[in-house]
Amino acid sequence: MRILLVRHGETAGNRQRYIGHEDIPLNATGRRQADALAAALGSEPIVRVLASPLARARDTASPLAAARGLEVEIRAGLMEIDYGRLQGQLKEGRGLRLRRHHVDDALPEGESLRDVWARLGPVAEELAAAAAADGAIAVVAHYWSNRMLRARLTGGSLEDALADRAYKPANASAYLLEPACDRATATWRAVGWLHRPPEPEALATTAD
Repeated sequence: MRILLVRHGETAGNRQRYIGHEDIPLNATGRRQADALAAALGSEPIVRVLASPLARARDTASPLAAARGLEVEIRAGLMEIDYGRLQGQLKEGRGLRLRRHHVDDALPEGESLRDVWARLGPVAEELAAAAAADGAIAVVAHYWSNRMLRARLTGGSLEDALADRAYKPANASAYLLEPACDRATATWRAVGWLHRPPEPEALATTAD
């Protein structure tokens, strides 16, 4: 089973504000990105589409699923980090450093990065149970949740996920994981980008 890690398309606020659990839809650019993503992955043998319950992830997942007559399967564990009291606030001037200050210490009224890591456990276990099957599963989520899921599926730790500077998912990008050696081992190896819109790096690395 191949895994496609997909980050949602663009929203009106994910470049400027801490969105987190705030449920906002894709903007016009994001909807175009979702359609382009579905077209780019048209030849992929996707047999399941999992998504975060947040609208921006569901709206990105819908064209992928519709093209194959599939239903989008919602998994709450895929949600982005909860920024708590910072949710919806402008990023400019705040200097929030999640990797430095909030690995174990939760944001006020929100989550820590380790909280996100923990709630992704059941999703990783579900994918591991399907490892020996044929086809591909598209997982449509967010900047931090995808980073951590990638580490989990490739046998890494939370610390590995936080130290990794190579995996920077742009909006509506798709990253491929393939089974590592024997598919029965339920581990994957990172292959690389299947689809990555031409976004400036400064925007591509902005978490939501």
